[in-house]
Amino acid sequence: LQAAEALKILAGHRDAINPSLVTIDVWGNVFQSFAVKRRLDCDVCAHRRFRSLSARQDGAATALCGRNAVQITAPAGSQVNLADLETRLAALGPVRRNAHLLRFEPDGFEVTVFPDGRAIVKGTDDPARARALYAKFIGA
Repeated sequence: LQAAEALKILAGHRDAINPSLVTIDVWGNVFQSFAVKRRLDCDVCAHRRFRSLSARQDGAATALCGRNAVQITAPAGSQVNLADLETRLAALGPVRRNAHLLRFEPDGFEVTVFPDGRAIVKGTDDPARARALYAKFIGA
């Protein structure tokens, strides 16, 4: 699908590009397509400015457009031991972990933490609130 979309661009047929976000779970044979709303005030959606891709912004908190979530970027070289974090957070409620991420739901939010220290805090688009939750449960 990605190759086909790239070929449409290369062939000059941008009108044929699928405007939806498509996810495919090949193991479970599940295909999903989501309409993505574009905000006129969004740097990425409307103005095509990709600041997050051009340079790592250590400690940055970026609201994810239309997702009611904020991504926290940890300083370069950060590492989080997900097993240790799971042990520490287990007393506060259910924690799910695999080799790639840890997810828990404190105070009505959903927090997903990655081994490189990055986290996505779902349930808010306020970077300050997301940073506070990160500091409280994961650390500086």
